[in-house]
Amino acid sequence: MSSSPFRRSATAAGVIAIARRIVVLSIFAFVGGFASPLLSTAFAQPESPELLAAIDDLASNDVDVRAAAARVLKAQGPLAVAAAPKLMAMLRDEAITSDGDRVSQLYGEALGAMGKEIVPSLIERLGAVHILEAAGVHEALHAIGPDAAAAVEPILERMPNQQGDALWASCYVLEGIGPAAAPAVERLTSLLDDPNFQIQVIAARALAAIGPEAVSAVPKLLERLNDANYSVQGHALLALGSIGPVPDHDLPAIIGERMIKGQFVVKERAIEALGRLGPAAAGQVELIDRLLAQEDYNAKTPLWVTRWRVTGEAGPTVEGLAVLAGPIETELDAVHAVAQLGPAAEGAIDWLLPKLESIDGDVVYETANALAAIGKKSPEVLDALRKAAKNDDEFAADGVRAALRRLGVTVDGN
Repeated sequence: MSSSPFRRSATAAGVIAIARRIVVLSIFAFVGGFASPLLSTAFAQPESPELLAAIDDLASNDVDVRAAAARVLKAQGPLAVAAAPKLMAMLRDEAITSDGDRVSQLYGEALGAMGKEIVPSLIERLGAVHILEAAGVHEALHAIGPDAAAAVEPILERMPNQQGDALWASCYVLEGIGPAAAPAVERLTSLLDDPNFQIQVIAARALAAIGPEAVSAVPKLLERLNDANYSVQGHALLALGSIGPVPDHDLPAIIGERMIKGQFVVKERAIEALGRLGPAAAGQVELIDRLLAQEDYNAKTPLWVTRWRVTGEAGPTVEGLAVLAGPIETELDAVHAVAQLGPAAEGAIDWLLPKLESIDGDVVYETANALAAIGKKSPEVLDALRKAAKNDDEFAADGVRAALRRLGVTVDGN
């Protein structure tokens, strides 16, 4: 890899291996909260020179070296779980990198990539008072997602006494957990009336992530469609689309109306929400086709995606891809739109692969995300992703490595 601070000879790695175990165990004794099965699982994993060197470099006085170490640990994912105690002990690090990144956020992201093994220890730290430590813990739990379901009850116990940033962070974790956060639906629904619009938005996002189990929130979400804040309206629409059709309300028609009359941001959210309803919104295909035929309709990319979702077509048509790649929409929007189709976009793989070589890091990132969403692990896809993982743009490379993890493979192995 290009991260030269972490290159060590095999001999050097062997010499420090025993010392590293002692250091990690010492940190465990100091920090607490890690059960012995976690440690035994961590040390059952192969100790690569790169991993050992990254753990070592977390002690550097140079913030950029510490940041680079955190990125390497994030890329290693669950294999880096031995570094979890040290990272947790460092979450209060207030340093800023030369690129303007807060290093503590990078620690939280690295923890989030390690997975369910560290969830019990993260739950113990939900009450962290230090703002950076609390942010890192919540970021990690959100990233771990459904495997962090054990955090739902402890979070619900804390929410009645929270407000502002602390309350937002709790909702953020519930959003990451998704359907397993269903016990929080009642509390999240009540937050749709919070005076802080940011709390309303994150509550709606969490309800959307929970999906059909959040059906009791539909009446309150419908009320929020008349909110003065466009962001609240938009996320209420997305939540309604994710929850799905309900017997007492014609959600496809309600959402379709916003595709015509809504402010631009609301209109785009409505289009995506209709797509989330899938075949249940088949009655709106005529409206979709009418809007696609309008030359001045300025949201055709998401509209094509929604049409594919509603009609159940096998994948993007040649005509559809031509629209996505055309001058009306940007390349980035096109790639993002294909990602929303998931496995149904398999026909777009040949169109996507060359974009992994784009000079635009954002395009590379979104392309990797789209390929992961499609989920096809062909040799061509994996080879292209592994090559792109060596991109000099760290943001792009990080996205590619995340895509490989989602596909269940590593950068170097199978």
